[in-house]
Amino acid sequence: MLRLASDFGSDTEACEHTRVYLRKPHIRASSNSATARAENKATRFQPGNDRWKTRRSHGRRRIFDSPAALMTACEDYFEWVTDTPLMEAETMKHRGVTSIMFVPRMRAMTVLGLCRHIGIGRSSWSDYKARTDFSDTCERVENAIYCYKFEGAAAGMLNPNIIGWAIVPYGISHTSVWL
Repeated sequence: MLRLASDFGSDTEACEHTRVYLRKPHIRASSNSATARAENKATRFQPGNDRWKTRRSHGRRRIFDSPAALMTACEDYFEWVTDTPLMEAETMKHRGVTSIMFVPRMRAMTVLGLCRHIGIGRSSWSDYKARTDFSDTCERVENAIYCYKFEGAAAGMLNPNIIGWAIVPYGISHTSVWL
């Protein structure tokens, strides 16, 4: 709990316009106190207590209940990536007049960007990928991201060196590509 410095009495000085917040000291009983041990024992999970079995669910609900809902969110990310390109400022000179022109550049899709856009963590994406009903959807999404990166790098719209390192985790390296 935070308290104003003026709440502690006259020994602390505080200006009218300045609020100084001090943290209230946390006071707890020592661990070898008999009352603390008795209170701790009374609140522990007792043998024979089956109250946990009456719960409707064990844990928090998933964000996506079906593969179709996940695919819809992923398609929303794909649209966002194509609709909001990165803008690069380029200096242009024409007849002695210098101007700055903003040129749209291709934004690379990533699994981390997807996770951030749909509001889940990377570990949650791995959990969805491990589930049998979501595995096909996750694989299709990762393949689409891979193709987008590879084609963008091949066309010169994305930096091939950066994309080359980004697609190595997909099991394709420079030694396994046949030309």
